[in-house]
Amino acid sequence: MAPYGYINKCTEDGRKYVAIKEPEASNIIWAFKQVAKGHLPTAIVRVEMNKRDGRNISLNAFMEALKNVAYCGKLLLRANGKEEEKIVEGKHEPLISEELFMKVQNVLRRKGTKDLRLPGGKAINDERYPLRGILLCPTCGNNLTASGSKGRKKHYYYYHCSSACGFRHNSDLVNELFESELSKYEFRPGIRKILNTIILQNFKSVSSTIKDERSIITNRINALNERISKARDMFLSDKIDEDDFRDIKNRYKVELDELKEKLGLIKKSPESEIETKLSLALDAVINVADRYRNANLIDKRAIVGSIFPEKLTFDGTSFRTAKMNSFAKSIFLIKKELGGKKKRGSKFEKS
Repeated sequence: MAPYGYINKCTEDGRKYVAIKEPEASNIIWAFKQVAKGHLPTAIVRVEMNKRDGRNISLNAFMEALKNVAYCGKLLLRANGKEEEKIVEGKHEPLISEELFMKVQNVLRRKGTKDLRLPGGKAINDERYPLRGILLCPTCGNNLTASGSKGRKKHYYYYHCSSACGFRHNSDLVNELFESELSKYEFRPGIRKILNTIILQNFKSVSSTIKDERSIITNRINALNERISKARDMFLSDKIDEDDFRDIKNRYKVELDELKEKLGLIKKSPESEIETKLSLALDAVINVADRYRNANLIDKRAIVGSIFPEKLTFDGTSFRTAKMNSFAKSIFLIKKELGGKKKRGSKFEKS
């Protein structure tokens, strides 16, 4: 059976082949790109994909599809007798690049089996709680969940910890604080040109370091491939047995995959391409607080994930995180250096 997004066909002379099937092909391409961003649980990406035109797909089938090398134009040949398992080039048209496929595998490895469940269940779909599953309890470190309770005259809504520590805070107030926090990364149109110039200069200053790192990784990949090649020659010459060869190959395979993924992430880009991407990034940040305020739940969580790749700890008045997007951080620091807006108390702290 052809993978989702493909269909088995046959030519007039009886030759079988695999062709692209729309709109499913576009759906799975969209899904790979969303999962690679790492902003949303994989289960939610599948739910959103199933809302698009085309055939729906089950969660198990979706998870298998995300691991299927066929989408980047490869074929997995299972081990057969003395033939070891290997990946070969397919004759079908790939839907995604190998780089995108590897990014998704890295996201899946980081998330593990936890991603198979919607964090906290149905409430994640409640527009009232866009930060549910993103915030951490300052007292015990657990995820803050969210729910409402009925008072005598009205309902009250909270982000709260489910542990015995009892931490909770009004969800409307938390949401307002976070929207205000995002405004720190906005900037007036008048300083856009200054930001563009400074960031480009910083890029050029580190480009030589990136080039050196790319060279080191490439040399390491070549060295590992050479070791595997030598081990294969020794195996074919009966100098080592099959088990030893497999052990050597498997030992290097994990490192090779990680190095190839890392090399793809630091792939050289023309300066003109960098300038285009920088312009798009500045467009996205210039009014990020308003975009977040007017976005739907899925887009809100994507915006949060793009700026804060790790979860936020909320203590009732401020947010802190161990890591944030370097581009957003650069804008904040440049604004601060330039004087930016009038100095005001910060609600965000980087731990």
